[in-house]
Amino acid sequence: MRKAVCVGEELPVSLTGCSVLFSCGHAFRQYLDRHPYWAAMVKANPGISPYSLRHGYACRGALAGIPLRQLAASMGHDVSTHMKYYGQWTDEAGLDAAFGAANARLQTKTMDQAVASI
Repeated sequence: MRKAVCVGEELPVSLTGCSVLFSCGHAFRQYLDRHPYWAAMVKANPGISPYSLRHGYACRGALAGIPLRQLAASMGHDVSTHMKYYGQWTDEAGLDAAFGAANARLQTKTMDQAVASI
């Protein structure tokens, strides 16, 4: 897709501009089926489908730290639906990493505030 953007090819309609979700999915599937790189991916990964991309998007978005509410909205559903289908990726190591990063940000913010008050 990145290549398509570079050459100015029009991308499929997004969910936000689509009144019927099926038509968006159909348009995206047609878009993929027209490109040789998708055929190569399907050949190399039997069973892959355009829907598989949603799972990767959800996982990478969570790993990148996109807030849950925004990630769910970008995928066209609410937080409870998101957690039902994509929440299984939460594990102990992920929780430790998330809270460790949050604590580090809080400590930095606290230190910056302390320095600013001097």
